[in-house]
Amino acid sequence: MNTHCRKRLFLRIIEPKIGIPIVVVLAAISATLVYRESRLNGLPDIGEPFDANRFGTVDIPIEDNAFVDYNRASPTETPDGVDEVIKLGWPTATPAIRKWLDDNQVALQLMNVGSKKSSALIAQPRDQSYLTMIDVGKHRAMSWLVRLQAAKCSESGDVATALDWYLVALRHSRHIGMNAGVINRTVGASLHAVVCPDVLRWSTDPRVNSELLQRAFDQVQSAYELTQPRAVTLRCEYFGTLNEINDEELFTALNDFHSPDSSRWLSLFLENEPEVTQRLIKLTFANWLAQIDLPKSLQSRRRAGNLRLFDKRPGTSVPSVVDSADIESRYRQSPIADEWLGGEPRHDITVDREQCHQTQLVVALAAQLYFRENGRYPSERLEFAGIVEDWPLDQFAGSGALMNYRLDAGRERPSCGVWGRMGSTTAEM
Repeated sequence: MNTHCRKRLFLRIIEPKIGIPIVVVLAAISATLVYRESRLNGLPDIGEPFDANRFGTVDIPIEDNAFVDYNRASPTETPDGVDEVIKLGWPTATPAIRKWLDDNQVALQLMNVGSKKSSALIAQPRDQSYLTMIDVGKHRAMSWLVRLQAAKCSESGDVATALDWYLVALRHSRHIGMNAGVINRTVGASLHAVVCPDVLRWSTDPRVNSELLQRAFDQVQSAYELTQPRAVTLRCEYFGTLNEINDEELFTALNDFHSPDSSRWLSLFLENEPEVTQRLIKLTFANWLAQIDLPKSLQSRRRAGNLRLFDKRPGTSVPSVVDSADIESRYRQSPIADEWLGGEPRHDITVDREQCHQTQLVVALAAQLYFRENGRYPSERLEFAGIVEDWPLDQFAGSGALMNYRLDAGRERPSCGVWGRMGSTTAEM
């Protein structure tokens, strides 16, 4: 373009009818970009909230991975009424339920083999996402099969074999939540919650002698060694959450679901999403991981917001440069953050209950052992000496406080109570 042409073009542009609209458009674009960039103010990218290289992979030999066997089990469709039969006893089983148990002996044996494995891994932590969540229906059916087999053994008088099957169900519930995110851990906790009453009912059977009760007491505690710290679950959840929000196909599908007319995409662009939520994810998990495995008495106050973030502990440094109140505020402003961060706080309550159920079952079995040997239940904690070597701590009370125990004889059967600040749980003896 020669000098004359450039001059004519310049004069044309600065004419009011053309120049003003161009200036307005450029100003609008500039303001939009400035606003979009401002959404990152106060949200530094802190990087990974833990050593992702160290925790991103778990070295488990294939022969020690319970999921190798669980994945091969394929139970047939569950008939109606199985759960009630487990509660009421084998004699109430319908012909369809009896046939279902007979038809699934291969799945039962695979469950038995898998439950004896020392670990479980459904997918490497760094590769986890919604695609690696367990098949809830399948694993619930597998647990039902095992508990049904135990009920059948108890009815026939083989209480020793019944215990073996109850232990399979117990270890299976622990395996499901190992090296996995929130959904898997929650499913494992729910299966654990329903097998505990089965074991308690079994322990009250007069055909169960002291030797068998001692084996149950020891092996239940061994199974609970498979329960992992909460930080393991949160780190796996972190990998899964970032993998999902970084998955363009999934991100597009979710937003199209919430806003089929695509109007939401303009809002997401203006709010600099998903970059804002990606940074919020890192800051939030850094906050949780800093204190999640500390005893409740040593944790700082948790805020009442949706994220239940920890306040900074006095005299310590939280691996986040953003105050918990600011993170919560930015979370509420984001149009999509709740879709990626909404489930973890509720899961924390589930794990609290899971830990309380574990403590309850161990103490209840110890009380049954005492009853077999003394003809009565212990009336106070000190009478457990010689049975329970290390009385469990109450994480919800003061530092170092022990869980309480009481005997309530005001019912047809006494009950053993174990409780802390989170509330009480009782197990009928």
